[in-house]
Amino acid sequence: MVLHGKKLVLFFCLFFMQYSFAQSNEEKVWDLLLQNQRAEARKLYDKSFKNSDKKSLEVFLLGEIIDEENGKIDFQEEFVTQFSKYEDSKYYLTPLIKKPFLIDDILDVGFNNTTYAKLDMLASNTLYEKNPMIIYYKAVADRNRRNFDGYLNGIKKLNSLMNWQLCGVFENLNDSGIDIEYEPEFYPKNDKLFDGNSNGQLGWYNPAIPINEGYQIFSNEQEYGNGIMYSQLFADNPENQTVVFNFGMSGSLKLFINDIEVYVNTINKMSDLNAYQVKVTLPKGMNRILVKSSIQSGSYFFLSLTNEQQQNIENITYHNTYKPYNTSTLSSLAVEELTPDYELYFAQKIKENPNHVFYQLMLFDAYMHNKKVELAEDIIHDLDTKYPNCSLIKTRLVKLYSFKEEGAKVNEIIKNIERNDADYYYNIAVKAADNNWLTSVNITELESYRDKAKKLISPLFYELYSILINARNSKIDEMVKNIDAILSMSNYREFYIVKFSPFYDTLENDKQKTIDLLEELVSKRDNFMAVSKLVDYYYAANRKEDVKKLLYERRTNVPYFTSIIMDYINVLIDEKNYSEAMKEIDLALALYPYSFLLLEKKGIVYHYMNNEKEAEKYIRKSLEHNAENGTLRKQLYDIKKIKDEIEEIDVKDKYGLIRERRNSALKSDYGVVTLFDQYIVNIFPEGGMKSKVVLIYEITSENGIDELKEYSLNTYGVNFIKTEIVKSDGSVVPAERGSGVLVFSNLKVGDVVHIDYEVYSNSTGRFYKDFNIDCYFTSVYPSVETIFTIINPSDVTYQYKLFNGDIKPLVKKSNNKVYTTWRRSNVEAIPLLESFSKPYNDLTNTIQVSSIKSWKEIANWYADLVKKTLRTDKVTRATFDKLFPNGVQSMSQEQIARKIYQYICDNIKYSSLDFRQSGYVPQKPSKTITTQLGDCKDVSTLFVALSELAGIQSNLVLVSTNDNSNSGMALPSKNFNHCIVKTSLDGKDYFLELTNKYLPFNSLPVSLYKANVLVVSFDKSVNETATITQISFENTIKNYIETNLDVFVTDAKINYALDSKISGSIQTYYSEMFDNSTTEEVRKKELEEQFQSLMKKTITLDSSSLKKHDSNDEFINFSMQFQLNEKLKNVGNLKLIDIPFIYNVYSRNVISSESRNYDIHYITYEDSFSYLNTITFHLADGKKFTDIPENFSASFKNHSYLLSFELVEPGKLKVTRKVNSPWDDIVVKDYPEYKKYVEEVLTAEEQVLGFK
Repeated sequence: MVLHGKKLVLFFCLFFMQYSFAQSNEEKVWDLLLQNQRAEARKLYDKSFKNSDKKSLEVFLLGEIIDEENGKIDFQEEFVTQFSKYEDSKYYLTPLIKKPFLIDDILDVGFNNTTYAKLDMLASNTLYEKNPMIIYYKAVADRNRRNFDGYLNGIKKLNSLMNWQLCGVFENLNDSGIDIEYEPEFYPKNDKLFDGNSNGQLGWYNPAIPINEGYQIFSNEQEYGNGIMYSQLFADNPENQTVVFNFGMSGSLKLFINDIEVYVNTINKMSDLNAYQVKVTLPKGMNRILVKSSIQSGSYFFLSLTNEQQQNIENITYHNTYKPYNTSTLSSLAVEELTPDYELYFAQKIKENPNHVFYQLMLFDAYMHNKKVELAEDIIHDLDTKYPNCSLIKTRLVKLYSFKEEGAKVNEIIKNIERNDADYYYNIAVKAADNNWLTSVNITELESYRDKAKKLISPLFYELYSILINARNSKIDEMVKNIDAILSMSNYREFYIVKFSPFYDTLENDKQKTIDLLEELVSKRDNFMAVSKLVDYYYAANRKEDVKKLLYERRTNVPYFTSIIMDYINVLIDEKNYSEAMKEIDLALALYPYSFLLLEKKGIVYHYMNNEKEAEKYIRKSLEHNAENGTLRKQLYDIKKIKDEIEEIDVKDKYGLIRERRNSALKSDYGVVTLFDQYIVNIFPEGGMKSKVVLIYEITSENGIDELKEYSLNTYGVNFIKTEIVKSDGSVVPAERGSGVLVFSNLKVGDVVHIDYEVYSNSTGRFYKDFNIDCYFTSVYPSVETIFTIINPSDVTYQYKLFNGDIKPLVKKSNNKVYTTWRRSNVEAIPLLESFSKPYNDLTNTIQVSSIKSWKEIANWYADLVKKTLRTDKVTRATFDKLFPNGVQSMSQEQIARKIYQYICDNIKYSSLDFRQSGYVPQKPSKTITTQLGDCKDVSTLFVALSELAGIQSNLVLVSTNDNSNSGMALPSKNFNHCIVKTSLDGKDYFLELTNKYLPFNSLPVSLYKANVLVVSFDKSVNETATITQISFENTIKNYIETNLDVFVTDAKINYALDSKISGSIQTYYSEMFDNSTTEEVRKKELEEQFQSLMKKTITLDSSSLKKHDSNDEFINFSMQFQLNEKLKNVGNLKLIDIPFIYNVYSRNVISSESRNYDIHYITYEDSFSYLNTITFHLADGKKFTDIPENFSASFKNHSYLLSFELVEPGKLKVTRKVNSPWDDIVVKDYPEYKKYVEEVLTAEEQVLGFK
């Protein structure tokens, strides 16, 4: 047919009208869907596309998305049939592969017959047959269906590199190991061992059976937990050629070619196998390909080489042993990172259709499939801003924040979905999986959710809720019917069979039906979970031969995973077939020779075979790689019948010692004398230690009973040997043991408390072989004998320091062990504790021991620990850009730092969780920003991250606050309890405390005055000179109090008008009081109580107001008006009035004793450096001052005091007090002079004024 003239014009008009109509209705359907009007979207879609729903891929997929949003979770093969008809569908595989209408998330819900049929269809279609995802999924599906040849052929088609030479596992603190250059990185030969830090000595190894999974899976190595693995191959390339590395990974990864780093990714993880592509010019000859992987449970990487057309390269030969290789440079390799074709496709679609949500969702889903979170985040946040209540978008936000491990944000979004879209299928599914909700919800609400579930397309949710309701009503038969329904509708979904088959046993006691279902599944499918469940049932039925058969078959089908072999080994050990078990252990060790689990197992089997020499050998090898296994170490001692070195020197006859030492002549203020205090520590060669403590106390007076009746002791991990009372007649009464306390009942004077216990302790991580120990030789109780002994291997070194007394150690050597003993006898108690003294541990005769060589070890450790956390992401950069929209070029560094500081103070709430309870690792700056919550290390890390974006050098600072023992930080240790920041601004160093929103910039709390700190640099050359130092307050804002008080005196009352200027850290209380968040009522109450406490009189606050205070102020200036309803004292016709200084600089409690035994630790008493107080008295008309004191001044060392009186008018008197009060400790020898000075000052301040 030929169209001419008007007919042709009419045809095109009709065509474009129809096209515009379709486009318009497609947009309308999307608008309804985005407004959560899913039913309306379905109606409009059916109406608009009744006969044209398959004309375009976009319209076709829209219909499936609507069904999914309406709760459809089971889609048949017809979808794939139609999907395959669209040429562009190949680009949609990545975003849609885990959607229920395509393949579904088989990791979560497993396979069913429909899944297998879909995969077979996709794999046989020319559009997808070369797609590595489809090839891999099809291979796995074939293995599941016991088509092992199909599996092997599929894996071969992937053309991935698998036969790697491996080395690891190396230490990986908080993923910092990815940036640590371990020796295998540059030493590829297998002729030496490398230091794995906490993981022992490791070398290159070739698994006897390469892992044939397409991926390189680190299942065998995951027993070490977080770690670093190296994988290398040597590629013999016959010619210079351009190759493309196609790869995916589960965690941080670096790729090296000829020792040149060509790719690094430390952000994304858990990607699919075709997530990333790097193009490289591979030189002719031998080339070393090295992959450095960060691993933990379930870790992997995939790597294949293709040409630029994604075709296999046939002429490269690979070797997994060392070959001399080329030297390359980054420029010669011509590295170029490529963008996958499907990402380019959707980016172009978005460019062409900027308002079409569909393409944005597809690109987001593609990014999230490969966990490219930063790229995905931009898309979904833009969509969420545009459609703030759209559940379809919110569920994707949940996926994003779940992957980022931001649980609070996930819960917030889910609650918003529930509130705004109560009937949405996602709410119904989430509730069904929420155990907390299920255990607390009432049956009426359960029934309402069941009724909601009934409206969804798929009946599964209805059946699940019916099970829950029937369980509440104890309707067993109905529950079984529900389970039957779920299994029948699942099209033989293996996951459901494994999960629900045990219910026939638990509900109907029909164990055989459960076993039958599992046996049928295992006969048809190679299903790991089903085999494991069936093994449990066989064990319970004592069908050991069936267990062995199942596990042997699994071990035969998958011969390269040590955990699978280990299951079979355990069966052999149970039946005492030790020789066969040993063969299997050796086969497994040939897969991973550094498996401490297998080395331990080999040692134990040798023990069972009575070969103690070999048992010791392999147990020791295991401990070399897993030193924290205290149980195994104890077993080693038992096997070798080694006498514990501690027992060799421990006092044998404790009861004889008690008899000899009772009725000691030592005097005790607390009614307790220590008869024996022994602390022995045995350091093990492999790391870790055993401690033995013996404490024997005699009660010498009644107050000793109160001292010891409840004895606090950390009982975690403690093996008690004796906890008892030894009576005068030698009889023994055991103590009651509680959590953290020993209770000694019915104590009498003359009783002896005997405590004897041992503890095994093991360090982990980098310092797994190191130890920090302290012991005190003096205490508040006198001691007949105190002993501290360290037993260490001769090649273990440590340093020690003694405080408050010297003790010469006794050293002896025996059997390659060194015994060092410090002993004191007939030790008097330390003097009674006094107020304002240093921490207790600084008052006693104490020894500190550390095997850590220097503070640089601690600095490097913490730098590695937090390095990854400090990497900035988009949230952090966006926050920085919002803070500095015009950049920072025109600002000084101090201005920049102040703005960052104020942002943190205003926006981040401080969480006061204990530093050590919350761990050493700070959270990512972006998480602190989004949750608006952080502890000291979190807010400090955020400051460092933001300041570095501005080009400012900042460092984290580990702090031991000054209320901790100073002696405790004399030697290198990790015993810090706080974290702050050191930053360099315009050539000047600042220490910044960020945990108090009311603390002014460059002001530090008293707890940091001369606190021990370690500045941590990320430049390890700087850490070479790292050492413990004390914070100087030289450059900080000084704490001072400046007041002007007007006192208006009448016969009836006294009115006060106070103007206060308070500077530094001591202003924080008042800053909070005058903050907008504090109500007037609270402010009035708090200030009245505060000033009543200061003046020790009852006042009534009339008003208060803030005069000056903002974020740039070093001080707060406020005024108060209050009155004192108190009659004046009279002496004849003379009236007397006190001088109300308000703030007391000195008080009698600091000089309450005639002499002192301990220094005054001044920061426990004083928190202000200086005071300037002016008091002006205003008498009523006709009154005048008659008795005016003389001016007074005094000084003590750097303390100075000036008090002056000026009669301005007969009825107006101005009193001025000026005080300098430095925070230096008052040493014992200076106390008399200080006491005299304070007494003189107090006498001057206690003077009264007289007037008539």
